[in-house]
Amino acid sequence: MSKRQIEHHKASFECQSCGYTANADINAAMNILAAGHAVIAGGAGVIRHCCET
Repeated sequence: MSKRQIEHHKASFECQSCGYTANADINAAMNILAAGHAVIAGGAGVIRHCCET
């Protein structure tokens, strides 16, 4: 693997269940946003995975 491939690999998220891929930072931000929305809505703050409906 080249240095660029390694850096790209570190910055990406891949769901082990369904294979969904996304930028790791964006994926983390979306999870934090979803958790905040759940708290505001009075939920337990449970974050669903990308492959759960």
